Amino acid sequence: MDAPSESKSLKEIYQQLREIGCCKLCCLRYLGERSQHAFQNPDAALQMKFLTDGAEIPENPSKLKKSNVCTACMGLLQETVRDTFIEKIVTDVNAADYDCKEFSCALSMPVSFSLRTHSLNLYIDEVFPDDKDEPAELRFMSVKEVWKWIAAPLLAKGICKTFNPKDCDFSITISIGYEEDEKECNCLMDMHKEIYEMRKQQTRKFKDCVLSRKSVESLLISTDPSHFRKFYPTPPNIPNTPFVCSSVIPLHNSLFIAGRYNKYSRKLSQTPWLIDGKRLMETSVQELLCNPIVELAKAEDLRFASSGREDVDVRMLGKGRPFFCELINPHRVHLLPSEFRKIENTILSTTKDIAARHLQIVSKDQVSQIKTGEEEKIKLYCAYCIVSGEKACVDWEKLESLPSKCPIVLQQKTPIRVLHRRSLATRERTIFRLEVCKAETNEPKAFVLKMATQAGTYIKEFVHGDFGRTTPSLRDLLGTDVDILALDVMDIELDWPPEVNYNEETGVKVL
Repeated sequence: MDAPSESKSLKEIYQQLREIGCCKLCCLRYLGERSQHAFQNPDAALQMKFLTDGAEIPENPSKLKKSNVCTACMGLLQETVRDTFIEKIVTDVNAADYDCKEFSCALSMPVSFSLRTHSLNLYIDEVFPDDKDEPAELRFMSVKEVWKWIAAPLLAKGICKTFNPKDCDFSITISIGYEEDEKECNCLMDMHKEIYEMRKQQTRKFKDCVLSRKSVESLLISTDPSHFRKFYPTPPNIPNTPFVCSSVIPLHNSLFIAGRYNKYSRKLSQTPWLIDGKRLMETSVQELLCNPIVELAKAEDLRFASSGREDVDVRMLGKGRPFFCELINPHRVHLLPSEFRKIENTILSTTKDIAARHLQIVSKDQVSQIKTGEEEKIKLYCAYCIVSGEKACVDWEKLESLPSKCPIVLQQKTPIRVLHRRSLATRERTIFRLEVCKAETNEPKAFVLKMATQAGTYIKEFVHGDFGRTTPSLRDLLGTDVDILALDVMDIELDWPPEVNYNEETGVKVL
C-alpha cells in the first residue's frame, strides 16, 4: 500500500492520465507498474494503489466518452480491441496448422505509434518529472510488452502451444494498422522538411517508404522538444479510430533434413536444368529426393545443397553423396524415423535413377559440416577411358607406371564447359592414388582408371587435358590423345550425416 502522500500524488497522476485519454492499463504503465499480475488484473491493481476506504474508482472521467480509444495504446490494450485481435490471431494460426509445441510473437506497429509514444513521453517528462532524471521511455513498460503479458496466455490456450519469448523456432508476427497513419505522420514532413525533401529525391533508396518506423524513431530522438511541439500536440489528441489487425504471419524457422543419395542414371542433372526459363530435363536428383520431403513437412520452399555435384552423365555409386535440404517455413517439424524410411522405400520403388538413405533431421550447426574442409576431402572415381587415333594403342608400360608418380599435383584452369557459371581461375588439385585396370570390353584401346583425388578435381579435364588448360593431364603423361567414355564417383570420404541404424528403428528398411 502506498503512503498517504504518495497515494495522493499517484491519484493526481492517474486522474490526469485519464483526462488525456489513457486507458486503465496505460495508466498503470505510466504509474511505473511492472508486475504482470497487476496488468492482468487492472481493477484490483488500481484499487490497491489509490483507495484506502474501499470506494470504487470511476471508470471514465466525466469529460471522456465511455468508448474512448486510448491515446497511448490506440486500443491495443483495451479489452474490446484486444479480444478481437486475439480471436483473429488464433483463427489464422490454427488455419495454418503448424505442429510445433512452442511459439513467440511480435508486433509490427504503424509509424504513427512512434510519434504518439514520443509525444506522451515528452508530456510525462514535463508534467511528472522523475527524481532520477530518467527519461520516460526507460521508466515505463512498453505497450508491446504489456500486450504480450496479457495476450500470450490467451493465445497459448487458443492455439494449444506454449509461449516461449526467448528461444523459439516458431514466431507469429502481427502487423498493426491504423487508417489515419499517413495523415498523422504528415507533420514530420514539415518538422524535418529538408530531410524528407532529400529523401523524396532519392527515389532508388526510399522508393518503398520515405517514413519508415526505424528512421522516424531515430529522427525523433534527435529532435528538440520545443521544435517537436510546434508541429505535433503534446500530449497527442485522442484518436478517432483504434488500431486494426492488418495481418497475422506465422513462420517457422527452417528445418534441415540430411542424408546420402545414389544416382544411377547418366541422363539426370543434380538440380533442375533450366535455360532461358525452359526445362531441359523432365526431373532432377533434387526433385526426386526433396519433393516427397517437402510434401511430408508441408514446407513452402526448399534449398538444396550437397558435398559437391556430379555431371549429368556421371553416376554416384558407393555409399552415396551427402546432401541436405533446408525446408523453408515447414508446418510439420516433428517427423518420425518411420516416415523417412517410407520416403526412402517409395523412392526405391518408383524410380531406378536414384536412391536415398540415412534420411534424418539435423541441426543448423551440423549442416555446416558438409562444407567444412571442402577441398581437403578425398573422392574416389572410376573413369572408363580410351586412347584416340586410328594407329594409337594403349601403352600399358606407361599406364602401369602412373601409380608410382602419385601424388600428382595438377594446375587446372576453369574448364571451358563450366566457364559460364564459374570464375576464371587456376586451381591446384592433387591426385593422391591411381590404379590402372583392363576394361571389361572387346575394345583394345580402352582401359579403366581408378583414382583417389582431392575434392574439386575435374576428372574429365585431367583425362583429356582440356586443350592444355589442365597440366599435367593423362594425355601429357601418356603422350597420346585420350578421351573419357564414362565416369563414376565411387565414394566420398565424408562421415556425414551419421549413419542410421535401421535395425534399431521401428520398421526395417528394405534394401
